[in-house]
Amino acid sequence: MLREKDYKRIKHKKYKYQLKLSQKYRLPDYFNLDLDGAIGNGYIKLLPHTDGYTSLYFSSDYSWDGCSGPTWDDKTNMRGGLIHDGLWQLVSEGFLEYPKYAKIANRFFREVLIQDGMWKFRAWYYYWAVNNPVVIRMYAKPKERK
Repeated sequence: MLREKDYKRIKHKKYKYQLKLSQKYRLPDYFNLDLDGAIGNGYIKLLPHTDGYTSLYFSSDYSWDGCSGPTWDDKTNMRGGLIHDGLWQLVSEGFLEYPKYAKIANRFFREVLIQDGMWKFRAWYYYWAVNNPVVIRMYAKPKERK
């Protein structure tokens, strides 16, 4: 669970939250990433470890918008929203293959929501929303990197 002391609410056109402390989360084995080294940008990275797993790392000034749609932000969706936004950002920036990793990010999102105490029906509804074809077309088209 993402603790309130780890982030702050900000006034920004695009984002609602900013981390105060860096965060690192171990990705499940089904991500099946075979990385030669770290990938990402200055705010978010995927870090391979010698024992075969991968971590998702967020810098202390990473900003995100929380969960979108007809919902409210609470302790059960803050970490899931952070992780999901970060993974989809890596997909949209071309660091992770689309649509494979967008779908895997959605699955992990649902699992994190439930781990953090969200009711299973509400987590299913979030999962349904991020798998909706309209949402995917709006957010997941990879941008070309220069």
